[in-house]
Amino acid sequence: MTSYKSTLLLGIAILAAAASLAQSNRPDANSLIKQFKCASDTSTKFNILVQMARTGDDRVTRFLLRRFPAEKAPTIRRQILWTLAQLGTKASAAALAELSYAFEEPEVSSAAKPIIRFLREKGLLWVFAEHLAKKRSSKFATAKSTLAEFLPTDGRDATRSLKLLKRLLRSRSDKVRAAALIALSDVDSPDALKLIGACVQDRVEHVAHLAVVILADRPLSDVMVYLLKALSSRHKKVVLAAIEAAKWGSSGELLKRLCDLVAHKDEEVRRAAKEALLCQQIPALVGMLIERLRKAAQWKRPLFAEALKFLTKQDFGEDWKKWQRWWAEAKQTFRLPPPPQRARATFFGTAVTSNRVIFVIDVSGSMAQRYKLKKPLPVKTTTDPQTAQKALEVIKIEMAKKELIKAVSGLPFDAKFNIVFYNHKFHAWRKTLQRASYRNKQAAINFVKKFKPSGRTNIYDTLMFALSNKGVDTIYLLSDGLPNTGTVTDPNAIVEKISAHNRQRVVIHTFGFGLGARGRRFMEELAKRNRGRFHDM
Repeated sequence: MTSYKSTLLLGIAILAAAASLAQSNRPDANSLIKQFKCASDTSTKFNILVQMARTGDDRVTRFLLRRFPAEKAPTIRRQILWTLAQLGTKASAAALAELSYAFEEPEVSSAAKPIIRFLREKGLLWVFAEHLAKKRSSKFATAKSTLAEFLPTDGRDATRSLKLLKRLLRSRSDKVRAAALIALSDVDSPDALKLIGACVQDRVEHVAHLAVVILADRPLSDVMVYLLKALSSRHKKVVLAAIEAAKWGSSGELLKRLCDLVAHKDEEVRRAAKEALLCQQIPALVGMLIERLRKAAQWKRPLFAEALKFLTKQDFGEDWKKWQRWWAEAKQTFRLPPPPQRARATFFGTAVTSNRVIFVIDVSGSMAQRYKLKKPLPVKTTTDPQTAQKALEVIKIEMAKKELIKAVSGLPFDAKFNIVFYNHKFHAWRKTLQRASYRNKQAAINFVKKFKPSGRTNIYDTLMFALSNKGVDTIYLLSDGLPNTGTVTDPNAIVEKISAHNRQRVVIHTFGFGLGARGRRFMEELAKRNRGRFHDM
């Protein structure tokens, strides 16, 4: 027992000594404050601020809070904000919130994201957030919009974030409201959906439009009530987005709204409404339009007549009586023209049907080359042979990026996805599958746009990483050549090892740009052995 007590006391003494040593190694706050007051050049002040950050002393916090307005050099203003973050106290985080109006300054704004990210890593984000949320001035718009990016939208702090985002949506700054909306796009809850839905009536067009775009990813049954409100917006862009989002829905109220919109003052809205009515495939809407033609003001009659002609392929002009007589005979057997094809996520013309998908894309040096596609992709076509021929000529990496962005953009909210670029090593967008929220899709698209081709081709290690992502059920693999680096480079060995490891758990579809005979055999066999299909482009 005596030995145990002695050991315990010795351990406590060592810890106390270590703490004392650490304290003694910290710079003296008062000394640094005096030095800063006496300093006249930017370089000296900067170095003192770096030392101040190591003190962890709130005397420095109070001094910098008072001193900040007097310092005009952008380098010093930026470093003061960093020093407050690095001091690591609640008081310094609160002081940083007080001074975060400086993020509006062009020379300081670039520090907003790294500083707020640092606060989150140090566990001080909520101290900063609560103090910042009390600021009503528009001077804090950049700070608030950046804060919204870093609020946790799942886990134990999700409810707390939701309350704060609700406050940010009341901001007078459309920049802040938009940032709060993007953050809310990541939250899967009725409360979040209600907040997003309310924003379709925002007074600023781009905010209301953003709300509709976010809602468009959700199940129509959950968002139709908000889309119907958006159809009444005074903003053309919002109405068009709402028509596109709602047109495959099933709602009597939607049918009425679309019938009204065929007589909208804007031609583009009228055209979109007519095409949306085709998607409804309800013949009775013809009778509804005839009734509207009968009751319409003089200036609207040609618009309803045009809509009837578009939908029925009949032409009785504005004579509603003739339309009624025709409809009385035709309505029992009448069928609307076929609707347009329903949009869905595609990758090089292949439907992305999985909701747990990883896109694995070759970014080796050869992907920078030009290439002539064997056949045009099912996109916008042209009747001009010369233009059509040029459309077949692509830069491989640019075409891959374009198709990848299109595929990601089309994923529904309940999907999960990841992106892995590879050359001699792999570069994953995220470590695990992510929900296909608006925020995540925009982040993924930014990741895609930044990549440039270089290096060699490591397929084996990349696929092994992709297969390790928990929950993945489908992989889309794109390559323009045989593997030439990595743990395994022999194509036959890769097929055997990947197939044995996978055991047909994950479907692997393969896509090839300009492959030779060996490359095609490799990609065909890899897809075949893993329940996928090979696409030779």
